Amino acid sequence: MSIRMIDGIVIDADTLDGEQPAAFEDAGVAAGLIGDHAGVGDAHHDKTSDAAEIVSGVFPPAQLGINKKYVISDELLHSHDAEVSLLGSQEWTLKKTITLNTLFPSPVTLRIKFDLRTDTELKLVHARIYKNGETHGADEDAESVSYQTYSADLEFEQGDTLELWLRSFTADITAFARNLRIYGIATQITLLEALTENKLGLADVFGAVNS
Repeated sequence: MSIRMIDGIVIDADTLDGEQPAAFEDAGVAAGLIGDHAGVGDAHHDKTSDAAEIVSGVFPPAQLGINKKYVISDELLHSHDAEVSLLGSQEWTLKKTITLNTLFPSPVTLRIKFDLRTDTELKLVHARIYKNGETHGADEDAESVSYQTYSADLEFEQGDTLELWLRSFTADITAFARNLRIYGIATQITLLEALTENKLGLADVFGAVNS
């Protein structure tokens, strides 16, 4: 396991395993590590944490100067809403792409939703989520001319492409899709996560681009 040194304090295997190393026996030293580290403002000095809490506890991000991470929820993170269509293709065809430029932690499970409809009642059309050009979600189908919303919780890593693909088995039937959206909610982050991912003072935890 790697060893990391912060302000002269060695963060070794004991620290990462949740045990209290000798260097943290003095709670004042441990609290000083939090207060003095770059990216931690004066507003974060209201609470003095003991050594065990610093090593293994979960802290509000504002207290440490560490930003939030994202987990599945119905809170909207990003959208690619424009309507797209596909006429009569039996082959899966790429219609929307979202590139996840920034995603911390990574990998993480996010909630993905989209709307799908057919142009002719009772004539099936299909949609599916892909990741990096490979199938990643279930084959969803619709036979209503009104939009139906589909949802799946899927895992992604930073740098992945989230893609919406369509197909229609009938030559004169058109598939329509819209509102490809990513959902997640900000939650707390542990000091251990921040140390192992080198994310102290991280500016961004989510960023995406549509194409």
